Amino acid sequence: MSLITKSEIATVMGIEDSVIPVAVYNWAVAQMLKMLGLESTEVQKFHREFVGQSTPWIALRYRDVKSIDALVVGTTTVDISIGTNVIFNEDTGLIWYSSGFAGKVVVTYTLNAYTPNYINDAIVSTLVLKNLAIFTPAVISASVKKITIGKYSKTYGTVANNLEQFIMSTNMELDHLRDLYFGDDGQIKVGTIQ
Repeated sequence: MSLITKSEIATVMGIEDSVIPVAVYNWAVAQMLKMLGLESTEVQKFHREFVGQSTPWIALRYRDVKSIDALVVGTTTVDISIGTNVIFNEDTGLIWYSSGFAGKVVVTYTLNAYTPNYINDAIVSTLVLKNLAIFTPAVISASVKKITIGKYSKTYGTVANNLEQFIMSTNMELDHLRDLYFGDDGQIKVGTIQ
């Protein structure tokens, strides 16, 4: 799957492709990557931390880790054997080290290039919609009533009625989409205490 294109966004919104400037589309893609902490290509990152009290776990700043490339604990360069002395969760960025982390810790790791999904498409489309609503509200109020991408569907009011309210609703929707991406569906998790 590839990320939604400018012309596909125009089709989803029911407007002409020429109404969406390339710069607005590029801005929306860059904002989506930044908002979700994603990289468009594989990239190597470094994590430096001083651990005062020995602990078996540390958390990397980024998620979607492809590999742990190097690990230095104190002055020792660790011979990494994934699954034996080092275990990491690719999705959360948590790393476990059998001897424990203490002192200066330096981890070199590679992040995956993100794989676009419908939430990424919805975020980019909503960002484009918000930008157009601010700068060309007449085009949006005349055309855009609903955005549907895959499992995602959102109905909007008209910009003409209240631009501030429209922008607030797009901001709330962007927050909701970000939460969905990170696994929070907004539903209260109910459990029993025994």
